[in-house]
Amino acid sequence: MLSSLLNHRRLFQSMFILAIIAVSWTCLMPLEQPPIDINHGDKLLHMLAYLALGLLLERAAPERFVPWGALALLAYSGVIELVQQQTGYRTGSWADMLANGSGILLALVLRPLVLRMASPLSQRQHTS
Repeated sequence: MLSSLLNHRRLFQSMFILAIIAVSWTCLMPLEQPPIDINHGDKLLHMLAYLALGLLLERAAPERFVPWGALALLAYSGVIELVQQQTGYRTGSWADMLANGSGILLALVLRPLVLRMASPLSQRQHTS
């Protein structure tokens, strides 16, 4: 069941597009207060957002994720940080880029696990 769900490419393409829209919106809207009130909480949110984007993109286009998808996400992250600088009410930072890159890197590290979960059970039993 899980492997079947993880192989619905169109579903993940749609989810990725929605996630990109959501991340873009939240990164560019005015922010009155930090989203979570813990030390470096915003960096944690950056990392989690880009981890989610990376995992969704990996399922949406697995054959292109390494390296092109990961590099495209990092470039998108840089564009968002630059655009934030231009808004007048948000700031971009290298620390945010580092947190974003950490999320993308974590998605790359978790990729073998996701691929294993996505493979049919019969295929996994033959490799064990």
